[in-house]
Amino acid sequence: MRATVTKESIPYLYKTVLMAEELGFKSIFFCENAYEDWDKNIEYELYNQFNKIGLYIYKKLSKNESVIKINPFFRIYTNIHNA
Repeated sequence: MRATVTKESIPYLYKTVLMAEELGFKSIFFCENAYEDWDKNIEYELYNQFNKIGLYIYKKLSKNESVIKINPFFRIYTNIHNA
């Protein structure tokens, strides 16, 4: 599964991982929207969401449960000229 990360979607990254896992996806790739400028508050929220995801994965691994593979920022194209 590939999910684009925008300013509006950052508060829901943790829920996105839970949903993808519930639906049976084995991996999820987060792709940033290269056309948005992020400020420090947005980056802080992104950091918090990835911390939640990391803690969730750590808890599952410590119980020897299977976890979804996560690639935090997967880029196919770095800019429009490479498309």
